[in-house]
Parts: sequence; structure tokens; C-alpha cells
Amino acid sequence: MMRLGSRAPRLFAVVTLFACAAQSGASNDESLQPLPGCPGRVGTLDGTVWQEVQADGFSFCVPADWRSSRQYSLEGDAGTISWGPGGAERRPFAVATTPGQGAGGNWEATEKIGGSSAKLRRSLVGSSYVTGATWASPRVALYGDAPSIAAATRHVEIYRTVRFTSPSR
Repeated sequence: MMRLGSRAPRLFAVVTLFACAAQSGASNDESLQPLPGCPGRVGTLDGTVWQEVQADGFSFCVPADWRSSRQYSLEGDAGTISWGPGGAERRPFAVATTPGQGAGGNWEATEKIGGSSAKLRRSLVGSSYVTGATWASPRVALYGDAPSIAAATRHVEIYRTVRFTSPSR
């Protein structure tokens, strides 16, 4: 009887470990899905809770602790992101001439986001990063200033949540 009793704590620990792993796996699977109507949704593997931001003709998600810093601009631990009509470049970018990783953390790529082709960019400027996502149709642009490569990566995660809606009239 003593022997069974000494196995019980180990069995309990193993069952608990598998239960936690299964629960964690479900959360991770959900986090890989798009974030439509993202309030309260866990959006990345790091457990961040996201909130939806409604703009004229589109919406996007940011971590729940981000706050408005001025009109058409939000601020959080990962820096600032601003948005507005697209078209002409509003920010300087010094990126590699071919898509992919460039010198000094510079990067650009084209992806389908929100049903339209978007150009994503990250450029090291001094000791911080300038990020951006632009769409030719509809004409929308989001730009950011990030203090680190990790923060710039968070900006790209944010840009990938853009969803287009009907513009308000």
C-alpha cells in the first residue's frame, strides 16, 4: 500500500503536466488565428490581450495597454503607431533593394493583409526603428517608431491585423 501511495503524487504531477500542456496548446492554436473583433482575445504566444481600433475605412488591433497619444496615433511599450490615408511616402525608409533582411535590421516584404497587397517595412534609423505598412488600394498607411527590434516586430504584428471596412460617411 505504501508503494501505491508514493506513486500517487507522481501520477498527479504527470496528469497535471499533461492537462496544462493541453490547455496551453489550445491557447497557442487560437493565437495563430486572425483577430477579428479582437477585444479580449489573446493574440500572440506571449499571452498579450489585444483591443480593436476603429479607423475610417479599416480597423486594426493593438495590445490592450496601448493608449491614444494624439489624433490618429497610439502609444505603448513598443513605441508609437500613426495612421492615415496612404499614397506618397510620409516617412523615410532606407531598406535593402531586394525584399528580405537588409543590413542593420532593415527589412521589407509584400503580403496580402486585409484582402489587399501591403508593403511592410522596417528600417534602422540611428538607434531606433521606423516601421510602416502601406496599401495602394485602398490607400491606407500605418507608420511607427520603435525603440528596439522586438518593438519593431510587434509593429509588424499589429499591421498584420488590419481589416478593411466601409468608410464612414
